[in-house]
Amino acid sequence: MSGHRGRDRRAPAGVAAAGTMLAAGTLAALAVGAGAATTAPAVAAGAATGAVRTAADERRDRDAYFRDNPWSPLRAFARYDFATGAPGDPEPSVVIGSAPDVGVRLDGPGVLPRHMRLTVLPPGKGNGPWRFRIERLAAGAAIRIGGEDWPAAAPAAADPLPGDMRVVDEDTVVEAGPFALRPYVQSDTGILIEFDRRRTEGSAFVPPAWFPVDPAWVFRAPLQRYKEPEAMSILTSLGRRKEYLRVGWFEITPPPAAATSPGAAATSSGAAGAPADAPRPVPVRVYAYRATFVAQAEESLSILFTDQTTGAESYAAGRYLDLGPPQDGLYTLDFNRAYNPLCAYTHVYNCPIPPQENALPVAVRAGERSWPGRPHH
Repeated sequence: MSGHRGRDRRAPAGVAAAGTMLAAGTLAALAVGAGAATTAPAVAAGAATGAVRTAADERRDRDAYFRDNPWSPLRAFARYDFATGAPGDPEPSVVIGSAPDVGVRLDGPGVLPRHMRLTVLPPGKGNGPWRFRIERLAAGAAIRIGGEDWPAAAPAAADPLPGDMRVVDEDTVVEAGPFALRPYVQSDTGILIEFDRRRTEGSAFVPPAWFPVDPAWVFRAPLQRYKEPEAMSILTSLGRRKEYLRVGWFEITPPPAAATSPGAAATSSGAAGAPADAPRPVPVRVYAYRATFVAQAEESLSILFTDQTTGAESYAAGRYLDLGPPQDGLYTLDFNRAYNPLCAYTHVYNCPIPPQENALPVAVRAGERSWPGRPHH
């Protein structure tokens, strides 16, 4: 990214951070790096009440985001990648409107044939955000920026006055008619995701589905950290690559129910129950990664994984789990917060595919299930 911020985030902060899958390329599991510490595997955290409550609250927040946010992944229907030119070339831009010959066509009420133009601009200062110039191309073109109406620079006329334009930071909501746009930059390439609010109105809204919250899937564990993080390139749902660092791994001991079938009896917590003679799962190694294509705290890690529910009870390509900074040297791995990548809902996102090394040999019946709606393709 040349040091500049540009993201393909999966959801806004506080809900689930970009963005982002189907045939996974196999990455061989690596042997333990030299100098890595050895400790007993983590078992389920004893003080689970707060974590369970938080997971339930975050699920409600995620449902509301999917239903109401202008950038809800359930509203996303198209993606535009700006052309990448050589140094000295004009800044890449695109005309947006309802005409069939424009670069981004938004065919709906309130959108004029040539409504606006978006142009990618470099960061204003140092490592600041990339910017986009918005030009109104018709005097009657109604545009909202950041949730507020953008008044025209002049009274209604045949054409807008020169200079009827605004410059905004990337990841600013731009709206016209029922549509919203998300302009941002990743790997020095401008990207525009297109959304239609009608896709989540009334009965069209199908919320995410979840396994019951289960305290047995909350762990507190130390990170077995490599002396030097290992660079790795992960295949994405669009056949591209995203760069990560393999930072280390955790060892957890899954609950006995993880080895049972989905038809097993349920316990009082809602998790599948295990037969009395069922073998206790052995400790499982879970690798942790840090994305290098987004701006984030060094201690904020991600787990990209598949498990024995993948393709049946949970999304066919796998799930993600974001980890906050450690407390007292321990990370909290709350699989009740595991979520689907955005490409579970629409084809427009560029989602990393969980590496084969994180194919967990147990059934993680916690977190988000397969979405019961029909993905937009």
